[in-house]
Amino acid sequence: MSWMGSIDNNVMAALGLALLGSIYIMIKAVGAYLATPSAIHTLPGPKSSSWLSGNSETIRTPYHPNATFESWIREYGTTFTTHGFFGSKEVFTSDTQAMAFVLNQPLDFPKQKVITNLLRTLTGEGLVVAEGLEHKRQRKILNPAFGVAGMRDVMPMIMDVAHELRDAWKKELSESNSGSGWEEIDVLPWLSNTALDMIGLAGGNVTAKRSRAVLDRVGSQIVMEKKSEAKLLGEDELIRSKDLLGILVRANLQENAAERLDDKTLLAEISTFLFAGHETTALTMTWALESIAKAPSIQSKLRDEALGFPNDSPSMEELNALPYLNSVVKEILRLKPPATILKRKASLDTIIPLAQSTVDKNGNLVHKIL
Repeated sequence: MSWMGSIDNNVMAALGLALLGSIYIMIKAVGAYLATPSAIHTLPGPKSSSWLSGNSETIRTPYHPNATFESWIREYGTTFTTHGFFGSKEVFTSDTQAMAFVLNQPLDFPKQKVITNLLRTLTGEGLVVAEGLEHKRQRKILNPAFGVAGMRDVMPMIMDVAHELRDAWKKELSESNSGSGWEEIDVLPWLSNTALDMIGLAGGNVTAKRSRAVLDRVGSQIVMEKKSEAKLLGEDELIRSKDLLGILVRANLQENAAERLDDKTLLAEISTFLFAGHETTALTMTWALESIAKAPSIQSKLRDEALGFPNDSPSMEELNALPYLNSVVKEILRLKPPATILKRKASLDTIIPLAQSTVDKNGNLVHKIL
């Protein structure tokens, strides 16, 4: 009897938890619906694939996430709604005026906490999670590392790494046993390691570097090395680094002492470089190679422009003077950006202007998002 009673109690407890969970989900769904402005409900958009997960599965399914949004843009225009979790709605827009309005008012449209909390666990309190004045301060310190002078300093190192990759692939081809003169190469792992080398961390296991503990350890070592070098040489002869991480540390040390990033924040910036910077760079280069492989005429024209250069180690200015290469890079970044979507959540009631009007479900022309 006691054994049967124990089973009954467990079943009742499980049913009670399931009921409470269902009630919680219903409350979240109703709350999400009520929190959505009525004007947004009239915007066009795809039907929800699932009441629980909305359109998230549909977005993740294609070969490239842009494919789903591109098809929706063709069907619904540049501004429409998609479905999130628990029946919530989100406004998607690729309207240039709307995007500029949102991104130029970061305090009114902060980053989503769910995303920033996830990034914070991976990289710390770096630029990607900073908001408001703290974001502005970090940008001010980091910008010199990506200015003309900073990029000019790092170009010789980037070219050396590029030559190493070229030579490694040539060796792969020469050692090929296929007899056809060509070899299939999985380029993403190669490009991921190459991107790490360009950032300033040579070789090693790429997967292991995704560990936060490893990122912190490597970053702490870099900070200590660069600070020691600064003390040895003096800040006027500061760290003539030829890698991005060294330039970052140098830019921070050249800042007014009161404005400098503390070691914890500087470590977070380095972790951001290592965790996010190399992967996005590798993916962009991979998409670029795939794209030009599918367009032989573009590939030939690009190769002709490159072969017309007198040597294989151009400066930054000389690379910028190659117009077709510049156009191809910009087009790749437009079509296959490393970050396809930026999510923001309005912190107050506002009106977002649209450069391109859309038609709502009632057939009305919409010139702004309420």
